[in-house]
Amino acid sequence: ECRLCGHHDESQLHLLLCPKLYPIRQLVLTLFHAMGTKKVTDNELTWLAGVHTNGELLPSAHLAIIRLYWRHVYAAMTRQKFDMEPMSINAVQTSISRTLYSRLLAYQHSLTIRFYRRRYSSTGNYILPATAAHRFSPFGSIRLVDGKVTIKATVLSILQQQGVECLDSISSNSSSRIDSQNNRNCNHNSNFNFPTPIVNIHYAG
Repeated sequence: ECRLCGHHDESQLHLLLCPKLYPIRQLVLTLFHAMGTKKVTDNELTWLAGVHTNGELLPSAHLAIIRLYWRHVYAAMTRQKFDMEPMSINAVQTSISRTLYSRLLAYQHSLTIRFYRRRYSSTGNYILPATAAHRFSPFGSIRLVDGKVTIKATVLSILQQQGVECLDSISSNSSSRIDSQNNRNCNHNSNFNFPTPIVNIHYAG
């Protein structure tokens, strides 16, 4: 039976409907709305395969959040089964939010490093590819002349509501603190293996 509700057979299809996970699913859908998505199909195909009902793949930004959702949910369910640690819905929501925030910062860091390496090894007119800005656009904007990121105020507000300490200036110490807080809530490796963020970031609002 389901490790969370205890009333149904546990399966991925059931977990899409399990009432215990409803608040976490709502957090994901709220993030989608804050990213400016007019409509995201809320069904089995979207949550399990990352596609719309017409077979089109979701944008990479949305796929990333769905991937975070499943990884953090299953990590909490595993701890509940083997470590006898009851699942905390609030802790999972915070863990997802912290991981997302740290990966956004790390993406900026990787772009900035890429920009300055290319700038000083080329004619000096190098700018980042427009695909980088397009990929990041659901979360905010990227200045292609140096890689600086601006996170949407709507996205930032949701992360702050989940207890994420969003800083105006990111240092190596502060980014390590964000990662260590996240590791306590989700003891597994994420698919987002970006470098540690150590640069400044700007927020819209």
